[in-house]
Amino acid sequence: MAKAKNPSADSGCCSAEKRCLPMKRGLVFLWATMLLLGSFAIVSAAPIWLDGVSESSGWLDTDKLWNDDFNLCWAATAANLLSKQGWYGGPRLMTGDAIFADIKHYWSDRGGNPYYAVDWWFTGENKQQESPGWAQLTDLSHTGFYSDTLFSDNFAWGNFNDLSNIATYLENDRAVSIMIEHHGLGHFLTVWGVDPDTRELWVTDSDNFTHSLDKYTFRFDGTLDGAYDDWGINSYYGLFANQKHAPRLRQQGTDIPEPATLLLISTGVFGLTVFGKKAGAMNLG
Repeated sequence: MAKAKNPSADSGCCSAEKRCLPMKRGLVFLWATMLLLGSFAIVSAAPIWLDGVSESSGWLDTDKLWNDDFNLCWAATAANLLSKQGWYGGPRLMTGDAIFADIKHYWSDRGGNPYYAVDWWFTGENKQQESPGWAQLTDLSHTGFYSDTLFSDNFAWGNFNDLSNIATYLENDRAVSIMIEHHGLGHFLTVWGVDPDTRELWVTDSDNFTHSLDKYTFRFDGTLDGAYDDWGINSYYGLFANQKHAPRLRQQGTDIPEPATLLLISTGVFGLTVFGKKAGAMNLG
């Protein structure tokens, strides 16, 4: 007859302090491990910045002068991308302000998109020329500083889904512009940093009347806070850095002087367009 097993033998209980020490040590180790893992979960990752940019330096803020540029936020953000990424137009066209002034010289003050501004800078072509409501080239003499192939290889865009879209572009050294929209109004901002954990973005704005880096929070309902409270993000655009491709210098044209500053308020109308695949929305400011 088999001997009955003592239930207390496998119960995990200890009557002597000496027998419990290994268990206590195991519990201490378990708690320490949990606290360590918890600390990693609580501390968020650092913000993601475009290479060479921080909260205190490296970003560009090309601003409107409120003189024949009321609707050119799309051109100002394109100038930020081109200047920062080294897609110059020669020694006189290197800064964001100089590039923006050059774009103003050739384009009408209407709604547009950085996709078409950068494409024109590279190739000399406005793919929305003759399209009603869009900014038009008033001077057709610019034939492009680079090539269509370089534009296609270095510029990209997408319909916005979440902050990971922007983070991926920045991590891969694409300077980023975003389109924000609110009840039919549209606007472009340049994004220099993003923190997907805290849902914060660091941007420069051609319309905020100051040379500054601004921070916004992207709420879980898909809208921004602050000055653009309840505005949503529609699309995003990214430009790689120039890998030492020299521009084709113009054989014609007039040097565009650096302009002075004038302040006024602008509004815009939001629209959609299709070119091959949809390249995003038009903006008036």
